[in-house]
Amino acid sequence: MIQAIIVDAGARAFASSVHLHATFDADDKASGAVRAIRELAKDDAGLALSRWAFVGDSGNDRACFAAFKNTFGVANVFGHIGSLSVPPRWVAAKPMGQGFAEISGAILAARRSK
Repeated sequence: MIQAIIVDAGARAFASSVHLHATFDADDKASGAVRAIRELAKDDAGLALSRWAFVGDSGNDRACFAAFKNTFGVANVFGHIGSLSVPPRWVAAKPMGQGFAEISGAILAARRSK
């Protein structure tokens, strides 16, 4: 119901697993993430999509799952797979924070083994 009110007001609304995003801005989550990488990490925006990884958990992450080369989902993303044009490339066995810890541990282990 709240999402319909937001859309009726002319904004865009995206539900995550824990909250509702509402914006009049045309940017999506992927363009915002790339802008943050450029501004905060001083990294090249053109290379960001292949050099950085994205971890998400819901349908509001669809733009990032489609844009970034290396994408991960925590297990609760399975409830949103049907709404994603591009699912995450890898999905953790565990949900929420435990899934994020699982993904982080796997990335760090892979880096150490190189």
